[in-house]
Amino acid sequence: MNVATDPAASGAPGAFSEAKRALLARRLQGAARGNESPSTGIPRRAKGTLSAPLSASQTRLWRHHATHPTSIVHNVPMGRRIVGPLRADLLRRAFEAVMQRHEILRTGYRLEAGQPTQVVLPAGSGFFSEVDLQHLPAGDREAAWREAALHTASEPFDLAAGRVFRVRLWRLSPEEHVLVLCEHHIAADAWSTSILFREIGILYRAMLSGLPSGLADLALQYGDFALWQAGELRRSTLPAQLDYWRHRLDPFPATSPLPPDHPRGDRPTFRGAYAEFQVPAGPRSQLHRIAHDHGATLYMVLLAAFTALLHHRSHTDDIVVGTPVAGRPRPELESLIGFFLNTLVMRTSTSGNPSFLELLDRVKETAMGAYANQEAPIELVLEGANRPGGGTTPPFPHVMLVLQNAPIEPLDLPGMEISLLEIPIESSKHDLTFGMWERGAILQGWIEYNTDLFDASTMEELASDWNQLLVRVGNDPTLRLDKLAPGGTPRLARAG
Repeated sequence: MNVATDPAASGAPGAFSEAKRALLARRLQGAARGNESPSTGIPRRAKGTLSAPLSASQTRLWRHHATHPTSIVHNVPMGRRIVGPLRADLLRRAFEAVMQRHEILRTGYRLEAGQPTQVVLPAGSGFFSEVDLQHLPAGDREAAWREAALHTASEPFDLAAGRVFRVRLWRLSPEEHVLVLCEHHIAADAWSTSILFREIGILYRAMLSGLPSGLADLALQYGDFALWQAGELRRSTLPAQLDYWRHRLDPFPATSPLPPDHPRGDRPTFRGAYAEFQVPAGPRSQLHRIAHDHGATLYMVLLAAFTALLHHRSHTDDIVVGTPVAGRPRPELESLIGFFLNTLVMRTSTSGNPSFLELLDRVKETAMGAYANQEAPIELVLEGANRPGGGTTPPFPHVMLVLQNAPIEPLDLPGMEISLLEIPIESSKHDLTFGMWERGAILQGWIEYNTDLFDASTMEELASDWNQLLVRVGNDPTLRLDKLAPGGTPRLARAG
């Protein structure tokens, strides 16, 4: 259930640190740059050029869409309740201005000369619609917008037509509206949502006041990045990084580190469910202390714990976990809407029954190597990966770990009180995505899983095992893996 894909709800993989948010603000408000980035020289395409190859990450999503055209697994819905004297006409104009600024929001995807190509299309207004529900009895309006919002979130996108972004606004009363956005992942990622919300707020304010927005012209468009990635980046930076990954991942494990409850079918399914669980209060400060004392980050400590958990569940020593990163290591990409998100493959050996601290050292080495080679798109990394038993499609990590510890830029409109709304759709991109939120002094867990592979009871056991393992690690990180083996069951809160 894709509740957590609202990046503003979850602070998802592209979430900003305070420094990144400040940098983005400067870039959005700063002076316009010229036709070439001074830091790395990503050039702009010739004026009037409307086509570009797909980036590596886009290509994977496009191929999925070509074989599963009705799939909604890459739909990203977001909902907000807006209370206050909203100017719906100005909100529409703000969205239209953002669509005009960012070509990726009006880009179609098609085959040209046998190659998938993205083509910028003219800006239109059909993506935004407003529905007045005030004619309904007050008690019926909530159910009406929720039913319509679920349809908005669950409707497949037409990538060829460039319909990759839609906005719906329901008026419940003169002072209350519900806003639902849904985008296809091929056009945007979590980082992009911060850019979108920030620019909408800036433009709405400017239109309300009649003053210029002050937004800088964009130095690049996503198509420029895709063309550069297909050319210069592959010729210069990528060969060495791909060599690193092929050495690290060859051969790629044939099985998932989390054995499924039900046999895997011939074709992947994406039916999913989502659940949340509470983490005991004690481990958070202990885990931070372990990270600080051993030159690691909280994410590395959690990855070491998750690796230990999967080792106990699978009884194998070769543990592979995917983790998402923003995929924007170059500053000129930080103010662009687009799908830059990359997945790093964290492969760690648990052989020899190491202590948790010894395992943490292995994880640190794994993570630092992955970060140093993060510009290599996972699609290219895995393209030539060998798997025992072969296979017709490139391998991909079955299990993902996400730490969400920084909020996405909120939608901020003057005079409005805006709150989050969950828009659930039942899907799961991976076998399992295991997430942790860090909100102040609280750690909270969430799980998105494929319901054709796993039972809910298994997810309950997994959450219980995780909590017990964190407590044991926090109390004594010198324990060896065989002493960290957990067991038990907390209640999972079903989302939506």
